Amino acid sequence: MYVACIGQVKNESNFSFKNIKFKVDFLTDQNTLVDTLSITDEDLIILPNDSTNFRVRGIGQKQAASITPPPQTHPT
Repeated sequence: MYVACIGQVKNESNFSFKNIKFKVDFLTDQNTLVDTLSITDEDLIILPNDSTNFRVRGIGQKQAASITPPPQTHPT
């Protein structure tokens, strides 16, 4: 199963960062770990006191049946 996480990271220091390592944990509603992905983004540079968006994606190692999808909302 293909999984993805999109987020934002903020650098509150006075130093630039590069070769950022991301670790994303996928949890159930009960806070049980379902899967995890790790990547190093060699192209991303976060400047001092700046923020940027990121995406971690890949093939999940767990079966789709073990993951509870988020509730669906429908416009009225």
